[in-house]
Amino acid sequence: MRGALEHIAKAARQSRSQTRRLRWIELRADRAVRGEPYEEQAVQLPKSAGPNTPEKLSRKIAHLSSERKELLSALSAAEELIARRWGYPDDASSRASVLADLRAAIAKTTGSAA
Repeated sequence: MRGALEHIAKAARQSRSQTRRLRWIELRADRAVRGEPYEEQAVQLPKSAGPNTPEKLSRKIAHLSSERKELLSALSAAEELIARRWGYPDDASSRASVLADLRAAIAKTTGSAA
């Protein structure tokens, strides 16, 4: 066990790029080799690399916001096309229903009332 911990610390120390995570691994392994108990306050923990870090969530929000604008534009264009080109008098109720559905989808996406 001691040899494995020493190897982990050495590999982390000799890494080409020193990151917070590698320094943390090195310190944890060194402390374990010396038999010191783990204390969270003694070592600065690495930043979370999970899927919900603030930076990742901000990028995801920006992406979804951009995508939402594109969808709104496409829905508006479809609504205009249907309003201009669907000229069958006997299908007026169908056209009205489709337009109402599109308006509702746009309103739901934008958060405004239809």
